[in-house]
Amino acid sequence: MNDTMKGISILLLTAVAISWVLNQDNEGFDMAFLTNDSAERSAALQIQQSILAGADPTQNQEPTAAGVSDLNCYRGRVSVYDEQMSLEKQEYISVANQTSIFLRVARQKIILEIPINDNTIARRVMSVPVEIAVELADMQKLEEGCARKDLIISVLK
Repeated sequence: MNDTMKGISILLLTAVAISWVLNQDNEGFDMAFLTNDSAERSAALQIQQSILAGADPTQNQEPTAAGVSDLNCYRGRVSVYDEQMSLEKQEYISVANQTSIFLRVARQKIILEIPINDNTIARRVMSVPVEIAVELADMQKLEEGCARKDLIISVLK
């Protein structure tokens, strides 16, 4: 009898917790499919729908004959001379859109966002747009077709 009450109590607590989580406002999450940004949400949903329809998700990472939509990629070595971070000629791969270059340092969990118009300043970011994340996912594929560009960052925001 006591075990039955414990089981029912656990099930009841689980149901209340699940209900609470599902009814929460998801604005605090920094995930594309949970944010209120409709462009990010639609990009994530488009990828999900194509995978559910049977598309091979690895095909999203391969550039087309005309290039990767409106993204450019670069590879090379980056040096960062700042009090917050010091990198000396570390290999990187990056993808650029119209406004920023998103740089991923090889073998480290470091992603920098660099303005297109000034390659000497950067800021460390923890998340990137979905289309950039898809492109940065496989460094080896990007290294083959990306332009060589060595960077020196003097200001890290």
